[in-house]
Amino acid sequence: MLRVKSRHRLMCADSTVKENVDRLMNGQKADMVYTDPPYGLEKKWSGGTWASNPIYEKAKKWDVKLEQDVIDYIISLSEQVILWGANYYIVPPSRCWLIWRKTNQMQTLADFEMAWTSFDKVCKEWGSHRNVDGKRNHPTPKPIALAEWCFENYGQPKSVLDLFLGSGSTLIAAEKTNRRCFGMEIDPHYCSVILKRWEDFTGEKAVRL
Repeated sequence: MLRVKSRHRLMCADSTVKENVDRLMNGQKADMVYTDPPYGLEKKWSGGTWASNPIYEKAKKWDVKLEQDVIDYIISLSEQVILWGANYYIVPPSRCWLIWRKTNQMQTLADFEMAWTSFDKVCKEWGSHRNVDGKRNHPTPKPIALAEWCFENYGQPKSVLDLFLGSGSTLIAAEKTNRRCFGMEIDPHYCSVILKRWEDFTGEKAVRL
């Protein structure tokens, strides 16, 4: 467990285990769940030189679809939820789906991604270059600006929970907008990526609890 700049809490563990989530939260509750779980596309990663990149080769093993009860549990963790990739799962009805429209595409990647939300608003679209944050350090990164946009336009949470933190875009977005982030990532490599990314961004050092 790591405390980052006193207000953020990060944990390298399996977020599908409730006890790990309880430990991360330590009796607290986040205002919003903002997360991007694996979709179960591990058998569909293909496409010449794109698919031969080592970062995508690793994704074939990582991107395993979650059990439905895990999705149900994630949705239950807050009244404010933004769940990317929810179109691959069974979720409650919502008129407020978000669409990330990607303005430049690489072979075999989707032209857009969808998020289920718990908000009673109209469907919204956000467009951006897939690699707007620079160097790719995760097979399925979400732009920092996308998270910032979601936080500002949906609920304006003071704290957010991301159970599949990936390369840490949610953490950086929370840092930039003066919010608290509770984050969990199962892969030690990406946990290191997250910490380095935050430390490079802030010039500070994380503290182990």
